[in-house]
Amino acid sequence: MVRCPSVPTPPVAPSSVRAAAFARWLTGFIIAGCASVPTPPLVPPATAPAPVVPAGWVLLGAYTTSFNDNELERSANIRLAAERLHGVTIEPGAIWSFNRTVGRRDVLNGYRIAPTLTLQGKEPALGGGVCQVSTTVFNALLLADLGIEERHPHSRPVRYVALGRDAAVDWGSKDLKVKNHHPFPLKITAQVDGGRLTTRLFGPRALVHDVVIEVGDLEPAAPRKELQVLESPDDLAVGGVWVKLYRKRMKDGSVFEVERVGKPSFYPWKVKVPVKPR
Repeated sequence: MVRCPSVPTPPVAPSSVRAAAFARWLTGFIIAGCASVPTPPLVPPATAPAPVVPAGWVLLGAYTTSFNDNELERSANIRLAAERLHGVTIEPGAIWSFNRTVGRRDVLNGYRIAPTLTLQGKEPALGGGVCQVSTTVFNALLLADLGIEERHPHSRPVRYVALGRDAAVDWGSKDLKVKNHHPFPLKITAQVDGGRLTTRLFGPRALVHDVVIEVGDLEPAAPRKELQVLESPDDLAVGGVWVKLYRKRMKDGSVFEVERVGKPSFYPWKVKVPVKPR
């Protein structure tokens, strides 16, 4: 009988050596004749993060979303991404990438299989739940008045944020990128407390104006033929709504600038199609 060796959790290493390290880790199990490869354990609940904000810095933007912490795999992914986000600095003039910060969603990086949202519904995938982290920090970044370089809506409405205020990410195809137009650096913090995720943006001084985020111009969209639901093509199609996101800059209670953030977002959903009489 083959005795499988005790092999530690797959190594997390710099990107230049990850592939080789993972290959050695996997090969050891194959050579030993093990029937299956164990998955890494769930990431333990995050403790209160150590202080990473310099003394005297002020809060520029914050946002909180909620999730079901009984969904263990999804919660583990949220905690892991939040830990990698916590303490990140965005220098003046720099373009920051969410994907580069939290890493590729794979086993080597510690991510687990959890439900993700698609046009057809929920489907299992590595890193399910990470989009909630990108959405939460997206809203904090908006309030801190950073420039949005890249942002994508989900294929469907999500339950943890209002229409138009989400930010979907997918390694290699969809990223959240912002540019720090301020003449000073910014610090991101991310903390998980039970089923609540809070992200904050800090800077060495306050903004000279206030920022308000609003969603408007919700326009119903007719069902699209190319998005017809395949499982029941006779009585279901996809309709939806177009949503526009605005950022208003205010001073002394008056709006002095209105910015439409990106392109309008389309959120589809299944709708009944009237049955034609025979």
